[in-house]
Amino acid sequence: MALPFRMYGPSVAVAGDTVLLLERGGTLLAVDVRPGAKKAERWRLETAVGLTSAPVLGPDGGRLYFSAADGRLLAVDTARGTLLGQTRPRLRDGRLGHASSLPAPVVVGGSVVGTAPDGSVFAVDADDPARW
Repeated sequence: MALPFRMYGPSVAVAGDTVLLLERGGTLLAVDVRPGAKKAERWRLETAVGLTSAPVLGPDGGRLYFSAADGRLLAVDTARGTLLGQTRPRLRDGRLGHASSLPAPVVVGGSVVGTAPDGSVFAVDADDPARW
């Protein structure tokens, strides 16, 4: 199945019959992989994130989490392709440190744990990204 546009080095997560491709530049694409699907692209979201971690699915596959180079943690609804919430940037003294790669967040119980360039490790409520 051909993608609707070229993607460079995307990370992949699979939620049922949907493959989620997160490009390092922040484009998130949901692709229908069912045999005989008439249209590959289910939705596309431009997150405005310049560098991302690998995406991680929540336990039920309904949410996708990933980190940004400025320390934000983002949550996306995998069915609709909408941004559900994001944390504030976490920078060292207001400056972005150098990170050649970003660790993926970890979903543990009802929390999502992330790391940031300021050296912090933090956890947020996985069930309520709008309040992050």
